[in-house]
Amino acid sequence: MDEVFKGKKAKAKLPDGMSFYYKLQLFVKDKSVTKDSNMYILFLCSVEGKGKEFINLSLGREYPSEEDFKKLKKIYKTLTRSWQEIDLVVESVEASGNQPVCFIVDTELNI
Repeated sequence: MDEVFKGKKAKAKLPDGMSFYYKLQLFVKDKSVTKDSNMYILFLCSVEGKGKEFINLSLGREYPSEEDFKKLKKIYKTLTRSWQEIDLVVESVEASGNQPVCFIVDTELNI
């Protein structure tokens, strides 16, 4: 962030044409299938607008406030806690080699 904002925090904005987006990957287990012990990878990348509602922070182009950072830290702690249960809607997209890739969609994280 300091690289983009060049050390300025107060009233700083991203350059025109740039905006914040969320990108994460989660390793999950499907609890709804009791005999399935596989781990699955779920992706969230809101750069194209898909999944943007998952993390409900409207950052726009402004430097995130301390309140925004607190919310992001809380979200991070929640998502990285062992054995955390989260209901998600996922969309499977076929990638190279007919390998399915799952993305989080149409889900809002309420913490």
